Amino acid sequence: MVSVVQVPTTATLRRIHQIQAITIVWMVVEACLSVSAACIARSPALLAFGADSAIELLSAAVVLWRFR
Repeated sequence: MVSVVQVPTTATLRRIHQIQAITIVWMVVEACLSVSAACIARSPALLAFGADSAIELLSAAVVLWRFR
């Protein structure tokens, strides 16, 4: 059995880093705003949305770490 692994080019890696950086910044802002709004409004739904954003932030960090 033969397997082929394609190594990403420098341009592809640069683009991955750019997209993940944008994603991480967006998720940080989204999580902070929704958790802050949840505290002000005492809303469990907003808190859950903020927690979801934090999980997405962790997944974006893992993808960025994978391509370092």
